[in-house]
Amino acid sequence: MNWKLCIAVFISSSILCFPQNLIGCGPSEDPYDYYTSFFSQKLQTDETYRPFYYTGYRFLYDEAEPLSTKEVTSAEWVAYTGNTASQKEVQDFVLKYSYKQLAAIYNHLEKKQPLTVADSVKRNSITKWFMQSKDLEALGYLLYAKQVEPFVTGDENPWEDLTRDSVKMQRLIKSGIQLWTAAKTDFIKLRYGYQVTRLAHYTEQYKNCISYYNSYIATNTTKSELHSLSQALYAGALLRTGKREEAAYRFAQLCADNAVKRRSNYISFIFSTENNEDEPGISKEAVLKYCKTNKEKANVIAVYALNSTADDLLHLQSIYQLDPSSPMLELLTTREVNKLEEKYLHPSIQKLKGEKIMYSWSLFGWDADKPNYDSLYAASEQQAKQMMKFCHNVAGNAAVTNKALFEVAAAYIAYMSKDLKQATTYLQSAKQLPLTDKVKDQWMLTNLLVQINQKGKLDAAFEAGILPSVQWLETKAKQDEEWKKFYRNLFSEIIAVQYEKQNEPHKAALALGCADKIMYVKYDGYEDYGYWSYSSLSYLRTKLKGKEIETLYQLVTSSAKTAWEKFMVDNNSYTKDEVADVAGTAYLREQNWNNAERWLKQVSSSYYKKDPYKTYLAANPFADLLYDTHAPTKQDTVVYNKLQYVQKMNGLVQQSTTGTNEQKAKAFYQLANGLYQASYWGNSWLLQEYGWSGNDGLTGLTQKEAWKKEYYGVFAAEQYYLKAKELTADKSFQARCLFMAAKCSQKQMIVPDYNAYPDYDQYEKANEQYAKDIQRNKYFPELIKNYKQTKTYNEVFNSCVYLKDYVTN
Repeated sequence: MNWKLCIAVFISSSILCFPQNLIGCGPSEDPYDYYTSFFSQKLQTDETYRPFYYTGYRFLYDEAEPLSTKEVTSAEWVAYTGNTASQKEVQDFVLKYSYKQLAAIYNHLEKKQPLTVADSVKRNSITKWFMQSKDLEALGYLLYAKQVEPFVTGDENPWEDLTRDSVKMQRLIKSGIQLWTAAKTDFIKLRYGYQVTRLAHYTEQYKNCISYYNSYIATNTTKSELHSLSQALYAGALLRTGKREEAAYRFAQLCADNAVKRRSNYISFIFSTENNEDEPGISKEAVLKYCKTNKEKANVIAVYALNSTADDLLHLQSIYQLDPSSPMLELLTTREVNKLEEKYLHPSIQKLKGEKIMYSWSLFGWDADKPNYDSLYAASEQQAKQMMKFCHNVAGNAAVTNKALFEVAAAYIAYMSKDLKQATTYLQSAKQLPLTDKVKDQWMLTNLLVQINQKGKLDAAFEAGILPSVQWLETKAKQDEEWKKFYRNLFSEIIAVQYEKQNEPHKAALALGCADKIMYVKYDGYEDYGYWSYSSLSYLRTKLKGKEIETLYQLVTSSAKTAWEKFMVDNNSYTKDEVADVAGTAYLREQNWNNAERWLKQVSSSYYKKDPYKTYLAANPFADLLYDTHAPTKQDTVVYNKLQYVQKMNGLVQQSTTGTNEQKAKAFYQLANGLYQASYWGNSWLLQEYGWSGNDGLTGLTQKEAWKKEYYGVFAAEQYYLKAKELTADKSFQARCLFMAAKCSQKQMIVPDYNAYPDYDQYEKANEQYAKDIQRNKYFPELIKNYKQTKTYNEVFNSCVYLKDYVTN
């Protein structure tokens, strides 16, 4: 591959080349786990609001209905039969048994025909109940429902393509009305009314649907979930007949007050209010006109706020004024706290880490081209303070059911705002209120966060003090996926960051290891740490220097660890072998061959044998190649692992100081080859790095770490090539050394970065200048002047287009 083609590949390719267990680009954002959070989404009393937990990346947090309609309606049949049958038996009888089986039971009771059903049907407790009660009215309804079912189950499975026979459905409506008239109990009448109304809806007889609801259901006083299901059909008919505002009002009430079909009713509310091709959207004010009570108004406002990613404090204040006991207030308050975590807490932690604040403009409507990060952050800070006061005020209202939730929320927001004194005050206040188990857990986590931030330094005494709380959190994490993320975030975003501030990177690495470990799952025999994979190993492999990793290793292997240190070591994601491998690699990067050898000798042989990717080398790192390649060549007759590589490099260093000048020249040349081939550009890059990407070559020289500058810039290799050139008397060998130095020099030219220029024109000019500079290599004039007659020159002239272009121009 010539140099020009190689550069083109680097610029155009986004292909990654790395083993599956090594560091590389992660997957796309997890819609449930993309910002730092410590505030549970499950604190509200009613858990059936799960579809509306906060996430900025999905329409709904959960697409599943919070409650099963079948389970709720079958429970009503359990009660109807005097609790003589289990819910499973009822579901089997009502939902699974065929029309033919139920008809056999009916005919046996009415006509004394033989009972020709399977023994499993006979043993069912509800079958026995029908045998004893001889309730033909109820059994007759179930037979009718079996006939209706094939035409109306589309609302249960939206992916099923149903064929609706309107003629048969009309016959069923007619017989259903007759059966409703003949029925004696309101329990059965309600069910016939529901089936008739449903059939009318699915035959698009929307006016009849409204009429049937009013005639057969609205006045029935039987307590049943069929009322809410029927009201949804009624609201849908209103929507189809052009009464969008009233339909939206009814869907809002159903969504707020009924767990059954809550998700479906919300989606129907969206359909009722959104813009479409023929009509504009429905305003909140238009829907509120239908409300008769403050509670209904609060429900409408709450449902409008359910899927908003914007600041909804004004909506919360309105709901609070209208109905302070609304369970939706708990849900929406939790959502607001989670939004503040995304917009305020997460960026504040990134700032603490020294990283650029990244906002998702698609979520919040911010200008992606010219984002004003500081003003956005300041706005979120003000929102946090206002939200904190609101939560505290709500907690003081006797009409609020779950007051402690709001006071703990106020404390947590105070923590986010770094007002630790106020956070402590709110926590003490919350402690005096009745706390549900979930809110109590949130109190404990918030208190732990406040304590860590108040201390400001994690010394031995403080570590010992927080250990019981962290162990409690670990127990929670092993039982609940949400708390597993909280545990991970505590170690990766709080504790590790604090250790870095304290200049204890070895402990920061341990903290990151704890964060990784808790996310461990086993999938098809492979270890998987999920979206946040391997942050600890990444930190070890890229951030720590040799001495720092030695300190870590000493702590890991120490027999005199404190209880806190033992906890972190015992709950870590990486092993002693991994630490020793990284230590050896760190010294290898520093070209400290003696220490690299010392550490790599401590890595057990089984560590590499378990995973061949850890010792993968494309080729011989001492191969004498005039072109860059990661593919095997004829010179790759020897494969080196890291230990063998550093041992040979150490030997070459010794050889470069003894012997004749020609022997020293060859030693320096091999040293240079070893460094070049172990660089980003060489065939054995895995000696230094744990992953390789085509895009890295564009920005590698801008990295802060000294070893990375060397990894991409090959400065030491260049100097070794020049030393070899000065020592040898062989003109062809001199030409070879000079050409290789020229290759190193080329790698030291920084590729223009679009983000570094104010406009595209200047970026384009920089690219044009780069294209010229890369052809005007500082070593080419000497190579042409002094070595044009050598065999090496002829070889490189035919393989290097840059040299050929230089000569031509």
